[in-house]
Amino acid sequence: MGDGERIAAAGPDVSLEPRTAQTLALALHELSTNAAKYGALSVMSGRVGLAWELRPDSLVLHWTETGGPSTVPPASPGFGIRVISASVERQLEGEARFEWRPEGLHCSLAVPRGDKIEPLVRHAGGHHVVGEDRPLLPLQLATGNRVLLVEDEILVAMMMRDILMELGFTVVGPFSRLSEAMVAAVHDQIDAGIIDVNLGGEFVYPVADVLVARKIPFVFVTGYGVESIDSRFGYVPIVKKPIQRQQLQNIFVAPDHEQPAQFPGRRFGTDREGLRRAAAAGQP
Repeated sequence: MGDGERIAAAGPDVSLEPRTAQTLALALHELSTNAAKYGALSVMSGRVGLAWELRPDSLVLHWTETGGPSTVPPASPGFGIRVISASVERQLEGEARFEWRPEGLHCSLAVPRGDKIEPLVRHAGGHHVVGEDRPLLPLQLATGNRVLLVEDEILVAMMMRDILMELGFTVVGPFSRLSEAMVAAVHDQIDAGIIDVNLGGEFVYPVADVLVARKIPFVFVTGYGVESIDSRFGYVPIVKKPIQRQQLQNIFVAPDHEQPAQFPGRRFGTDREGLRRAAAAGQP
């Protein structure tokens, strides 16, 4: 039986702001990972239903598991629950609800609709993509493996940092404020940069100017259209959100090599122990 027969998704086409789409994608990733390891998708009889609806004031997603192991409320919120709650409730000012039903987990995610979530209107014909002539990756590093990471979405920053460190890079940051990023850009030893274009409404161009002056290769990261980026940085490569591991791996080429940069891995501190404990308890 294929996954297509075990997973059902239904709902209207909607247009989402990149930040909203990325946050919901991260939440669904946590739910699907838990389902595959400990929930409905861990057994052949399990099923997952994902449905969403547009209400007058919100977009509501329903994640429903059936046919899997019986669930009980956890004694304390697991790592996955904390991640989902923090991203949906704090970043999007929405609401995340969890119900541990006998037949499986049910999770509802409600996001305020506002002006950024609307029914998607499809138009006939194609459209011109601005910025197709921008430089391609990877970029050659001159020396070292220290990467300045500037990103104001905490979950995205954590994900990018962990992947970069697993690839052997030393991460300077992540920084979510322009002032902090500027100090690091000016004073820290840096060999490359990955910087979000917009930090809470502030453009990151002053940091970009410093990296240019120091002859440090860097890329912009954005969830918006490339046409919104200052034309004087037309030579800077852009990585569009949401970002995948393979994209991060292919951004830079190690010194004197033609292959993606790969450095000896090293141990680093994350909340992986908390994740393992939550996994052992069967919590999302």
